[in-house]
Amino acid sequence: MRDFGFFRQSCARFSSQLSLGVAGTFAVLAVGAAGCSRKEPQAADSVSVSAAALNATPQITDFAVYAHNSATLRDRATVLGGDVGVRLAGTGPFLISGYELALASEAQVETTHNVIANRVLLQDRARVGDVQASQITNQFGFYSHQYPFPSSMPAVPPTAPVSPGTTPLTVAASATTVVSPGSYGAVSVGYRGILRLRGGVYHLASVQLDNEARIEALAPVQLRVAGRFGALDRVWIGAASGVTLTAGDLRIEVSGHNGGSGLPTDTPRLRGSAMTRPFTG
Repeated sequence: MRDFGFFRQSCARFSSQLSLGVAGTFAVLAVGAAGCSRKEPQAADSVSVSAAALNATPQITDFAVYAHNSATLRDRATVLGGDVGVRLAGTGPFLISGYELALASEAQVETTHNVIANRVLLQDRARVGDVQASQITNQFGFYSHQYPFPSSMPAVPPTAPVSPGTTPLTVAASATTVVSPGSYGAVSVGYRGILRLRGGVYHLASVQLDNEARIEALAPVQLRVAGRFGALDRVWIGAASGVTLTAGDLRIEVSGHNGGSGLPTDTPRLRGSAMTRPFTG
């Protein structure tokens, strides 16, 4: 089941876990920025809503993280460089019951960008800028202002075909490996290992990144993952040192799904934790 569809990223840091639902697409792009201010934490379930929409017609290129059904930023996750949004306003099931978008303790979205979802949960010390939502449940988080949820959200792009190989690609702890485009089996990068990618399209069976592992792009890259994309703490995904990539030069598409049914509530869930360097565009 390909319910969750899209993760576009110009810079994201997921120092704990990011749960994205079912099948997903990951990509990099630059977006515009809009200033905002902080709001002190509140425990109330609802707040006043501005009459004018902040972004009445969101575009797919506005988003760093974009989900079809629901999304969750886990503890201490940070997303920079774009909006975070969920397309549907539905009845579930969702990753977090009752909410299309949930931010766990100390999760952050860069305050120069927006959070856009029908119902948003902000847990303890979660920090965001402006929120476009029908409902905010604020459990001592921080946000700037609430605006209406848009009447129309962009469609989720389909994932591209993926044809993984069978030969595994393993980077040992603290080692550096440089590879060329092609088809690979399971990809594993050990503790503080570095996988450097030459430009092109990679077809991968799965990806697992250990603590402080890095994926560094030497040129524009597409990663198409047939199974799961998993990462532990303080992972880095982005341009290699000294390499300048524009928005859209790193795209990661993940076609794996949760458990046997693929529903957001099934386990194990598609998870990731990463830190990526900002791109220029």
